[in-house]
Amino acid sequence: MKHVYSILFKKTSLMLLSGIISTLSFAQTSPCGPIVENFNNNANGMAGFSSSTVNSQAPGFTFNAGQGGNPDGDLRRCGIPSGGTVYELTTPTYRTLNSQTAVGYGFELSGAVVVSRVVVILQYIDNTGMINSVEVANFAPSYTGPSGGIATECRSIAIASYPGFDPGDAYRLIFQFTAASASNNNQCIVFDDFRTTGAGSQAPLPVSFTNFSVRKLGAGVQAAWNVAGEKDVLKYEIERSTNGRDFTKIGEVAATGGNTGYLFTDAQPVNGVAFYRVRNIDLDGKFKYTQVARLNLSKVIALRAFPQPAKNEVTIEHGNVSGKGMITVNSADGRRVLAMDVKPDMNQTTINITTLKPGLYIVRFDNGAGQAESLKIVKQ
Repeated sequence: MKHVYSILFKKTSLMLLSGIISTLSFAQTSPCGPIVENFNNNANGMAGFSSSTVNSQAPGFTFNAGQGGNPDGDLRRCGIPSGGTVYELTTPTYRTLNSQTAVGYGFELSGAVVVSRVVVILQYIDNTGMINSVEVANFAPSYTGPSGGIATECRSIAIASYPGFDPGDAYRLIFQFTAASASNNNQCIVFDDFRTTGAGSQAPLPVSFTNFSVRKLGAGVQAAWNVAGEKDVLKYEIERSTNGRDFTKIGEVAATGGNTGYLFTDAQPVNGVAFYRVRNIDLDGKFKYTQVARLNLSKVIALRAFPQPAKNEVTIEHGNVSGKGMITVNSADGRRVLAMDVKPDMNQTTINITTLKPGLYIVRFDNGAGQAESLKIVKQ
C-alpha cells in the first residue's frame, strides 16, 4: 500500500510540475509579452502614459495609487457623464527587437463601467521620417466574472503588414475606449497590467496631434486639439488665415506635460471663411503642424471636404445638425464602409480613412431633420 501511495504521489507531483512548467512556458511565449507596467509604484504615477477625451472636453484617465497603503495602483476614469464618450490612452514609446516579427500588446479592463468598444492605433515613424497612425484593431472586449467582471486582452500586430515599419523600430499604441455612463463618481473604468513585447525606448516618438477641430462658440471660435506622446513640448501656437495659405499667429497655449487635451478661443474671428492650424514648439526649437481646419461663419454652409485627395484623414465641413446627425461613407459600388454621428454645434467633422483602400468614395451628410447632401472624395 505504501508502495502504491509512493507511485501515486510521484505521478501527481510530476503532473503538477508539468503544469507549472507549461504555465511558465506560456507566460514566456505569450504573444502579448510580459507585464511592463502595473502602476504599482506610487512615485511612478502615470508612468509615461497620457490620456484625453476624443469627443468631449472632459479629462481622461488619471493615476490611482490604491487605498490605505495598498500599492496596487492603476489608471482609471470615474464618474462618466454620458454613454458613448471615447477616452484615449497613449502608451510611452517602445522599441521592437531586431528578431521580432510582431508587436504584442495586452491589458486588463475592470471596474463598474463597461467598455463597449476598443480601437487600437499603432504609431511609428516610417522610412521617410513621417509618423504613421494606423488602426490595427477594433473590437468589443469580453468581460468575465461577477460585478462587471474583468476583460483580459492579449493581441499581436504583424510588423510586415505596415509599410516602413521594421524590426528594431520605435512605436507606441493609442487605445480608444468607448464607455457606458456611470451613475455616480465611484463607478470607473479601470486599466491595468499593460503588456507589450517591446523594450522601453530612450528616444520617444515626437508629439502627435490625434484630433483638431474648430467650432463657433458664442461670438468667438473655439479650437480644440488632443496630442499623444507629449514630451519636451514648450507650447502650442494657434494660427489663422483667410485664404488657407498665409497664416498669422493669434495666440499660444503653454504645454502642461500631463493634460493632453487643449482649448483656445479666438475672441475676434473674421467674418466669412477662416482657416486655423496649431503648431507645437519643442524645447529644442523643432515644431510640427496640425492639419488645417476650415470654418465658415456665414449662415449658409455648403458641404465640402478637405484635403482632396486625402490619405489618412478627411474633414467634412457641413451645416448644423438637428437631433441626431450622421455622416456615412460609401464605396463607389454603394457599400457602406464608414459611419459616424455628428456632434451638435459642430460645423465640421474629421473622419479617419486610414483603413480604406485607395479610390473614389461618396460621403453623405444627414442633418437629422430630413435633409441630406452628398459629395465625392478620393482616398490616396
